[in-house]
Amino acid sequence: MKLKKITTDQYIDIAKIVGIGVGAVLLFGKNGLLSRFTKLTEKQIADTTKKEIKDIESTGAKASFGPSQYVMFADQIYNAVLTSNPFNPTDEEAIYRVFMAMNNLIDVLKLVQAFGIRRLEFSTKGAGLATHLQEDLNTSEIAKVNKILKDKNINYKF
Repeated sequence: MKLKKITTDQYIDIAKIVGIGVGAVLLFGKNGLLSRFTKLTEKQIADTTKKEIKDIESTGAKASFGPSQYVMFADQIYNAVLTSNPFNPTDEEAIYRVFMAMNNLIDVLKLVQAFGIRRLEFSTKGAGLATHLQEDLNTSEIAKVNKILKDKNINYKF
């Protein structure tokens, strides 16, 4: 049996495929470039949120709830967006109820802080509250969350 000779074009195609594979591993692998960027960005968000809360509290403003209540609110949102059943999609009403409970900017920031970084649905990556909402809600649903906050004179947008 005689083997066919590989042409130059075929070598080029093979090199392209290998290059794409190596590039994907470098970008998306466990310790790839994008995972480092995501970690840095999420840490920056957490640090910024903590500083904003401290700055606002220094003006005398107070949170409406205790720390455990913000964790419960964060859990309610996470449970609303985390669904593995296509017949039981995101519970937007549960998300709206949490944001209707927010009374001021500190409440929203403490909710963001309590949410922290949680695993994205169908992923091994973690993300903060804003990313979870953007992944699970459409544009009009995010607009409704922002309207709830605006109607309460809370200057925060997702």
